[in-house]
Amino acid sequence: MGKIRKTWRRYTSILLTLLLICVSLPTFAAGTVNLVAGLTPEQSKASTSTGSPSSVTDGVKGSGDSGTAWTTRSDYHYSATDPMALIFDLGEPKKVGKVVVTGSTNYTSTQPYYALPANYDISYSTDKSTWVTAKQVRDNAEYACTSEFSNIEAQYWKVGVIFAANTPLVYSRICEIEMFEGEDLVVENPAVTILTESTQITEGDAIILSASAACGSAEISALSF
Repeated sequence: MGKIRKTWRRYTSILLTLLLICVSLPTFAAGTVNLVAGLTPEQSKASTSTGSPSSVTDGVKGSGDSGTAWTTRSDYHYSATDPMALIFDLGEPKKVGKVVVTGSTNYTSTQPYYALPANYDISYSTDKSTWVTAKQVRDNAEYACTSEFSNIEAQYWKVGVIFAANTPLVYSRICEIEMFEGEDLVVENPAVTILTESTQITEGDAIILSASAACGSAEISALSF
């Protein structure tokens, strides 16, 4: 915006409405290579009652019995600020845009709160210290829950199980976690509308931007004039 000439035009209050047209949505053409296959994730906190973290990347899905699931329990692992999580190190920054979390086939009809990860956050980090949420999943009732978002490139990824309260016998069982490259969000031909005209813009004036997209939330990473 530093290139806006001081005498460009006469406006005091400007609202630029960017109508973002998303390409190849609502379906993402994700990659086919599971980026975490065979990796052993790190458990964020020590516990002997969860099972082995390696069970979520061994390719075994189904009942979740016999050590084939990673299990958390609200009355053991509840935390409002630091939920139990699995941390994946991809070895180097890689693009991720699709995460599939698969629960257990046991008890799904009568006790889904025992079999499925109902609430969890998918986060990423460049330094394994500061985490940014890529996707929040709430009230999941799917055996295999697929989360898709525009590609994010990072080395460290985390799936953290969220419990609403310290409630006895509420479980989250995860048989498998898979991560794939998705697609980059593409914006074509944004339409810019200038609404109010008055005095001139000078360099350094604030401009208010509003964005909406048919495919959901979108970030404006750069604008040129």
